[in-house]
Amino acid sequence: MKLAIRSFGISCSVLAFCLSLIIGVWYSVSGFSGHLIDLISSFYANIFKFSFNPLLPILKNIQNNILPISILSVFSLIDGFFIGAIFAFVYNLTLTRDKK
Repeated sequence: MKLAIRSFGISCSVLAFCLSLIIGVWYSVSGFSGHLIDLISSFYANIFKFSFNPLLPILKNIQNNILPISILSVFSLIDGFFIGAIFAFVYNLTLTRDKK
C-alpha cells in the first residue's frame, strides 16, 4: 500500500508542531526538559533562547518564552512536513510492484 506523500507530510507536520508546542509550554511552566530544549535549539543554530525563572509566576514565564515557543513550533511545522514527505517518498520507492 502506497503512502500519500502530501498527506503523510502534513500529518507529520502537525504532530511535530504539537509536540514542540507542548515541550515549549511545559518548560515555561515547570522548568523541566531544559536539556531537550537545548538539544532542539542546537539544530536551529541557537536562534532562540528559552529562559525559566522559578521565582516568577507561571504566566510571566510563558510570556517571556512566547517568541521562542512560536519560532520553535513554526520551524518544527516546516521540518516535520519535509521529513514526513521524504519518508513517504522513500517508502513508496521501496515497495515492490505486484506482477500480474
